Amino acid sequence: MNIDQTYKYLGIYTGVGRRKAGSHVTNKLEEHLKQLSMAPLKPQQRLFILRVHVLPGLYHDLVLSKHSRALLVALDRKSRKAVRRWLHLPHDVPRALFHAQTVEGGLGLPELAVQIPLMRSARVEKLFDRAERGLGRDRSDLKGTPRRAPSLRRRCEVLRYDGQESKWKRAGYGLSSAY
Repeated sequence: MNIDQTYKYLGIYTGVGRRKAGSHVTNKLEEHLKQLSMAPLKPQQRLFILRVHVLPGLYHDLVLSKHSRALLVALDRKSRKAVRRWLHLPHDVPRALFHAQTVEGGLGLPELAVQIPLMRSARVEKLFDRAERGLGRDRSDLKGTPRRAPSLRRRCEVLRYDGQESKWKRAGYGLSSAY
């Protein structure tokens, strides 16, 4: 095995190079978008499949693997570009239209650059809660030293943001009246 190669462990492609692990997720999304574009479906059906099946199918890989924020932003751009093409939207449509909930006048696409860090922090928080309640291993058995664990917890608390949906509603500038 070379330094450039990756291997699959528990459903996640991993290896020394981050680009290889991230390229698997990128290729997976591109393949799904290509199949959706070629399928004889209505635009609303394509959007539904993207929102309910394709993007949540990437969560496992993205939450458990090492990746950069730039990869998440690139995946968001690819999904928005495909939706623009399917719905024949102009290029100057605000991002809020894509990521706002449907009841707020948006399309309801999850924003991976926000959702994935929140999911990762929720996993770490569950791990610490379990350790503190005594249901699992104690804190000294966790990966890292006991003094590193609180700093990891603080980083995850910074990532937690409960008002993401209202952020897109505020940024939408009255999306329901736009179309």
